[in-house]
Amino acid sequence: MKYLDQEQVTRYAQIAAEIKKLEEQKSVLREELIAGFKEGLKCPSRGPYLLTLTYQERRTISWKDEFVKLAKDQLGKAWRKYQLSIENEAPVVHTPMLLPAVNPDYEAEAMAKRGAA
Repeated sequence: MKYLDQEQVTRYAQIAAEIKKLEEQKSVLREELIAGFKEGLKCPSRGPYLLTLTYQERRTISWKDEFVKLAKDQLGKAWRKYQLSIENEAPVVHTPMLLPAVNPDYEAEAMAKRGAA
């Protein structure tokens, strides 16, 4: 049996975990910085980067929700039947996903090798 390269598998899982951790840290830090700006704090001007708090007008529209409302208005009780038929007729697409997980056997193997050495 052929296997993927273990170094690649390990590196992928490590990078995925690091990205998740960094995204979480970024989110927390972003909220702290915005709160500081709102309290009247200023960005220091001596460092390599500057931050400016600005606001952008946005309108949040969910076209999916709008379509559902329209369909329910137009179809009434037939909406659910229509929804089910659309869902059942939609093509199935197989999308590859890589889900890193800790190998529970790895530590046992490593311990056995250390004990045997």
